[in-house]
Amino acid sequence: MEFTPTQQAFIDDLISKKYSEAYSKASAKAESAAVTALKTKLTEAHDKLRVAAIEMAAIEGEAVNPEQVVTLTSPFIKVADDGMHMVVDEHGERRYDKSGAALSVKAFISEFLDANKHMRKSSRPVESGRGFLKSLLTF
Repeated sequence: MEFTPTQQAFIDDLISKKYSEAYSKASAKAESAAVTALKTKLTEAHDKLRVAAIEMAAIEGEAVNPEQVVTLTSPFIKVADDGMHMVVDEHGERRYDKSGAALSVKAFISEFLDANKHMRKSSRPVESGRGFLKSLLTF
């Protein structure tokens, strides 16, 4: 079957439009999948950094079990839209220190360990030669 030049131009234009539409849809879908995958990776990276910041503050605060501190305090430390960590209260509201500045993760963990003294390593040095055992050994 043969087409006139006008008919052929019309068919070519129709094919070109349909190809462009299909390509645009496929590109948008691929970009959407790529963006979703990148957002997921970014969220995972932010979460790992958040946990690391909590654990580092717990270690610096001399927590007996830093992983336990992470578990207990992580609901109160969120990642803000700008990627920075923010301490929130039980209602999800940002917490501030006495000077009005946003409460840091380190300050929050220190506050938590102060309130839960059993979770902090003892600061008393162990002294040998005192107490019950020494009295038993002395004749």
